[in-house]
Amino acid sequence: MIHQTFSVGDHPEIDVRIQAGRVEVVEGPAGTIEVSVETNDHNFRVQQRGDLVEIASDREARWLFSSPAEVTVTMPPGGRATIRTASADVVVRAPIDRIDVDTASGEIRIHNARKASAKTASGNVRADEIGEAIKAKTASGDVRIVRVNGLADVSTASGDVRIDDADAIVDVSTASGRVQIDRYVGTDLNLKSMSGSFEVGMESGTKVDLDAASLSGRVNWPPKLDNPPPVKRHMTFKAKSMSGDLTIKRIS
Repeated sequence: MIHQTFSVGDHPEIDVRIQAGRVEVVEGPAGTIEVSVETNDHNFRVQQRGDLVEIASDREARWLFSSPAEVTVTMPPGGRATIRTASADVVVRAPIDRIDVDTASGEIRIHNARKASAKTASGNVRADEIGEAIKAKTASGDVRIVRVNGLADVSTASGDVRIDDADAIVDVSTASGRVQIDRYVGTDLNLKSMSGSFEVGMESGTKVDLDAASLSGRVNWPPKLDNPPPVKRHMTFKAKSMSGDLTIKRIS
């Protein structure tokens, strides 16, 4: 068991690199980063360089002989985090200024970040609150974003994509996954899929410049209103699919 506490300044940062196990980042008081590690890796390193705390398993160990690690980091809100793993799950509960996560088969969960980058092969990605930008990439995992402002760039092979609330420029690309955006109030929406379907909710008073192309899919519009409200926003919407349908819903 490793347990260490470090004093840091106004720009705390962590760099975590492990083979397998779990990484959890929780919120703590200003000026302190606290690290707890459960592992059998005798060469596991926790060290500080300025405001940066490095947390790493034995890089020389081969995959079959590497020891998993359970890492818990308590850090101040507004810091930065870089996390690299092979098969570990990653949960970030602390409010983060910028986070970059790359894992092969692990799940990624980000609660609150200004900017986020999340990449996984077979794991799912979930982000609850993104203040400025997110880039998420999976092979077979699903992507769920609860709320995003600014920019969302999402790509999957077979995973589904769902965004609950987006006031952002959104670009989603998927091979066969389904794309669902419950509420879209941004200005530019670009959806691409081979066989997946699209469903987008828009508020009344939205003027849409639609560029939709599909070989066998259909475009489904909501019924016209007898007394339509004045235009409140204008957006550009591009949707391309080989066989998927596009459904636009009116929401309150």
